[in-house]
Amino acid sequence: MLHKFNYQKFEIYSENLLSTKDLASIVDALKIQASPNEDHLLSGRGTIKFTILDGLGPVAIKKYLRGGIFGKIIKKYYLHVGNKLRPQIEYEALLIARKCGIKAPCPYAFVIQGKVLYQAWLIMEKIEHQDNLASISINNPELAQELMTEVCRIITSLVDNMIFHPDLHPGNFLMNTNQELFLIDFDKAAIFSGPPSKLQEIYLLRWRRAVIKHNLPDFLAEYISASLRKK
Repeated sequence: MLHKFNYQKFEIYSENLLSTKDLASIVDALKIQASPNEDHLLSGRGTIKFTILDGLGPVAIKKYLRGGIFGKIIKKYYLHVGNKLRPQIEYEALLIARKCGIKAPCPYAFVIQGKVLYQAWLIMEKIEHQDNLASISINNPELAQELMTEVCRIITSLVDNMIFHPDLHPGNFLMNTNQELFLIDFDKAAIFSGPPSKLQEIYLLRWRRAVIKHNLPDFLAEYISASLRKK
């Protein structure tokens, strides 16, 4: 059940029951600007800052920013139309992915400020990471090859559960300090309405394009293609 909390002109939504102290801690964190040195890898179209919240511990706070033509005009704001808010889509997608056994950051809450035009944030678990798969494949190809079995398992789970991840590429696989892989950036994720074979082909095509575009080792694409096509 999704709970709504109103606090200092912010609307905070969470499946957890948040105390006034929790709400104050969240709002205080939102008002702090992200440091230029903070890691923005998790953000997609947005910025990420890391902090520690009372009752939640280390978290990543994602602020959504518009891209494209509209982003040049109203970069920080979204028009309040449709049934679901921008951060709500990612919040719910992360919950679905985790229920399907996919390692992804645990979402704690999403926040909006404004009515017709609103700003949006997502508060989620901070992954204590060392690097992403793209960088690992260049700096430590042996480790990257060891991780490919888990990458294939995660992608197969996405296909089996009809989860469309709009930005599936090696840079969105994050390895934590225990060498566990997490899939991040579920912004605009959705349930795929076509056949599983179509979703699989979309993933294979986008993955290969990313490998070529960023001049990553060929084995990243070859391993995924061989593993998924034999299923």
